[in-house]
Amino acid sequence: LDEKHRELRAMEAVSVASAREAAGASQKAAAIQSAVDKLRRNLEEKLVAHTELEGQLARTQDRLRESSARVDSLQVSLRKAEEDSASAEARAERTMSQLRAHIAALREEKE
Repeated sequence: LDEKHRELRAMEAVSVASAREAAGASQKAAAIQSAVDKLRRNLEEKLVAHTELEGQLARTQDRLRESSARVDSLQVSLRKAEEDSASAEARAERTMSQLRAHIAALREEKE
C-alpha cells in the first residue's frame, strides 16, 4: 500500500510539474503572440506610411514634370524673344544707316 501511495505521489508530482510546464509554455506562447501582434501592427503602420510616401513622390514627380515643361516652354519663348530682339536691332541699324545717308544727301543738296 505504501508503494502504491509513493507511486501515486510520484505521478502527482509529475502531473504538477507537467501542469506548471504547460502553464509556462502557455505564458510564453501568449507573450510570443503579443509580440507578433505588435510587430504586425508596426508593419501595417509602416506600410501605410510607405504608401503615403509613394503617393507624395508621385505627386512631386508630376509637379516636377509640369515645371520642367514650363521651363522648356519659357526657354523657347526666350529664344524667340532674343531672335525677335536681334532682328529688331538689325532693322533699327539699317534704318539709322538709311537716315544718315538721307541726311547726308540732304546736306549735299543744300550746299
